[in-house]
Amino acid sequence: MTTTFHDVIDAVMSEFDPHNSSCHEVITLGAESYIALAYDEEGRVYCVKEIRSALGLLLDWNASRNKALGKRRRKDERRKKERAKIPYRKKADRLKSEYRIGKLLQLDHGPIVEMHGLQTVKWPSARLGFEIGHDLIMEYIPGHDLGEKKVTRSLTFEQKLDSFYQTTIALGYMHEHGFVHLDMKPSNVMWTDGRVRLIDFGVSVSKHVELSKIRGTSGFMAPEQMTKGVVDERTDVFGLGVTFNVVFGGHSLKQRLRKSRHSDRMNIKGNNMDHDRSLIDPATEIQQVPKLLDLVQRCTIPKRSDRVPNTAVVAQALREIAEEHDVALTDPLTASTAEDA
Repeated sequence: MTTTFHDVIDAVMSEFDPHNSSCHEVITLGAESYIALAYDEEGRVYCVKEIRSALGLLLDWNASRNKALGKRRRKDERRKKERAKIPYRKKADRLKSEYRIGKLLQLDHGPIVEMHGLQTVKWPSARLGFEIGHDLIMEYIPGHDLGEKKVTRSLTFEQKLDSFYQTTIALGYMHEHGFVHLDMKPSNVMWTDGRVRLIDFGVSVSKHVELSKIRGTSGFMAPEQMTKGVVDERTDVFGLGVTFNVVFGGHSLKQRLRKSRHSDRMNIKGNNMDHDRSLIDPATEIQQVPKLLDLVQRCTIPKRSDRVPNTAVVAQALREIAEEHDVALTDPLTASTAEDA
């Protein structure tokens, strides 16, 4: 019987410590990582974010990863060039930062995904060998993220407003602990059984830091992110407003991420950061509720000094809108609703 390359790799990988191995069930692809499911001896399920070096991807053959690749081949082809531009060490640093910040934000049954551990994957064995990747082991959150159009279309106005409120409270909790998320977008908000969970802190930083590079996702970034300025609570408020304009059926902003000359950056700064009116095209559902329209527009004003200053102001406005429309809001820090209180 002929021995294939994959046979050799399978034999090598069988020597791995199961907890350091990437022999997990890969379910989807991230921009920089693979997202997998793993199980412990008692059958509990965990979510694992895997990153691998170029050599690690060569050595670490995984059938479920290939299956996930096959399901999303077209989308992956579009993102492959972008992923290739991100050095492995940079991805590793982001994963370590995500774990560190996530651990500092831990709250029992709270709105932040729980971090269980960060492990180094080595070859040819966990005890001896050299690093080929990292696995971030997190709580598995069943449900869907709000980036899935089928999910948001199925939500009622009341559910969307409640998810807006819960996300605002979760962001406020993060800000109180000294961090800004910097990657607010629908796919980073998990929705499960009426509860919101905030995920992905890979580009998060401490408040009042001046960025050394652009951090965030095109279409959802505040001007200060695009121009490498100082970021604070208002930066996340901007992303929050754009995020829920999308959740309510609208569109994100048209933003291009590309290397630009200094003069180009100054042009962006002069023509964008000083705007005192929102540039978003409000969703139809938002336009039907004047107070909600006003709130989303004030959240997304490019000129930071005119923007809603923090999540506490957003939360209060949402409570007033909810009361006016008889909507029960959920407090994600206590898992109670306004009716319970």
